[in-house]
Amino acid sequence: MRSFSPATMLTAKLVVIGILGLALWVPTSIIGLLVKERADRRDEVVGEVSATWGKSQIVEGPVLSIPVLTWGEDVNGRTVKRTSWIHQLPESLEINGQLEPEVRYRAIYEVVLYRGDLSLRGTFPPLDPARWGVPPENIQWDRAVLTFGVSDPKGLREVPRLAFGGRETKLEPGAGRGPFPEGLAAELNLVPPAGGEETAIGFELGGELAGSERLHFLPVARATDVRLDAPWPDPSFDGAFLPAERNIAEDGFEASWRVLSLHR
Repeated sequence: MRSFSPATMLTAKLVVIGILGLALWVPTSIIGLLVKERADRRDEVVGEVSATWGKSQIVEGPVLSIPVLTWGEDVNGRTVKRTSWIHQLPESLEINGQLEPEVRYRAIYEVVLYRGDLSLRGTFPPLDPARWGVPPENIQWDRAVLTFGVSDPKGLREVPRLAFGGRETKLEPGAGRGPFPEGLAAELNLVPPAGGEETAIGFELGGELAGSERLHFLPVARATDVRLDAPWPDPSFDGAFLPAERNIAEDGFEASWRVLSLHR
């Protein structure tokens, strides 16, 4: 009877192990490629549906922007006039939203969509040119604008309603003069504050917004409060701040956030 040396036996074992490893690697690789293909296809489906309904939304603002005149010198030493902008953030901002989720199917894939009413209200601090360090005569009050950003304006189902300082006004597309160039803007034609006037300016903003997958808010105010509710039993909370309070049940959820300027 022929016997094999230990080296031969070890080599045979390594060969067998290698064959088994290869046999296992091939189907595993095929499964991994299939999973990746399905994930890529799902992303394509989400992109296709979102492109016609509304993508993931980021709600930004509002911000009050006021132009001021400044003077400087050009490269030839000549005095030139320039326009700069002062951007005033809200003192307080309260956002309330009631969302209605909807699941759309395409082949074996599903896309989570939503639409709902958003209501924003708050105050801007008193307009004080002395605090800005700008001479009052250099401030162009009649060209002030309020800007409001929505990352995908296609999701707006109506022109947002705006009341600023108790006056109704309209938001128009194109906020290039403010911090949100893809958002909306309203020309305010402000009146210079009277001497010693220390009155906060209230605003209310609201409308219907649609989107998909996610809804984020930019906490621009000194104190930002957000409250959302929806008949969706398994929400996922992400972003820089988790809810301060939340209640999740089989018939939906309620959640609230409070973000201070110190947190930012």
